[in-house]
Amino acid sequence: MSALEEASSPPQVLVTGASGYVATHLVQQLLVGGKVKVRGTVRSLKNESKSAPLMKLVPDAKYPLELVEADLLNEESWIEAVKGCDYVYHTASPLPLEDPRDENEIIKPAVDGTLNVLKACVAAGTVKRVVITSSVVAISGGFIIPREIPYNEEDWADESICPAY
Repeated sequence: MSALEEASSPPQVLVTGASGYVATHLVQQLLVGGKVKVRGTVRSLKNESKSAPLMKLVPDAKYPLELVEADLLNEESWIEAVKGCDYVYHTASPLPLEDPRDENEIIKPAVDGTLNVLKACVAAGTVKRVVITSSVVAISGGFIIPREIPYNEEDWADESICPAY
């Protein structure tokens, strides 16, 4: 690719855990904007209930969504997922429907998965910025309490009453 072609090529953005709640909205907004190419990760491309809705988000997107498989605990899967990306939004994290018997069933894949994504970003040598999202659980402890004022960076959950997530 010539320098001219490279300069006119839109940035490549990776959204991990693309079928998650926050990630789906992020993917949609990036596609609607039409200024970047979007690649999203899912656990399995065979799971139509997760991948099909993503592909229908913005059917007339300037650059069609690309989906790839990646597993939080499979370091190699992130090397391919991140390859050629300029920016990464890391939203993937396990979210069980109920508290596990052992909190490490959630903590280990969340921490190791984030490290695997970050290592892949370094190895790619193209990533300019990584954004790591969190969850409302970090400030609410899993209990949503209606408030008059928005939560902000000074609000943190009381760890002694938080579920494992």
